[in-house]
Amino acid sequence: ALDGAGIEFEAILVNDGSGDGTGDAARAAGARVLDHPVNMGKGQALRTGLRHAYRHGYRTAVTLDADAQHDPAEIPRLVEASRGAPGALVLGCRDMSGPTVPRSSRFGRWFTNLWIWIDGGISVGDAQSGFRAYPVPEVLGLGMMGGRFEFEMEVIVRCGWAGVPVIGVPISVH
Repeated sequence: ALDGAGIEFEAILVNDGSGDGTGDAARAAGARVLDHPVNMGKGQALRTGLRHAYRHGYRTAVTLDADAQHDPAEIPRLVEASRGAPGALVLGCRDMSGPTVPRSSRFGRWFTNLWIWIDGGISVGDAQSGFRAYPVPEVLGLGMMGGRFEFEMEVIVRCGWAGVPVIGVPISVH
């Protein structure tokens, strides 16, 4: 499919063992659904989606968590940043400064960003964001090992080790 700006895209849902009907609803809405028969973890679900994208010739895969905290209308911001820096991992950086953001969430993000800097030598604005534009061939070539939530942190660290740029784009959060 093409969006209004002429960008070719395919909406993909990786159904990681869920039986709640989400996969069926996504199929009915026109998305391609890739099913895991059992829950294999977020990292494996991301890998499944990235491999699918690679096999179908996509250079970039935009991901967002299914918890409704990200606004899909902001996808073009990540795509634009990715086009401006081909081969870079683009992170959607949430504004966590508001009074409704729990102190523990702000601390968790700060602490995670610190460890990414210590381990990967790379400074990022929001290592915990699930709203990202992955450079598909570069990420698949990093030798990722994590199968669950650690996958997202490992991607950033391995990008740092491999010299793959990581850039941040401000996004809203709900």
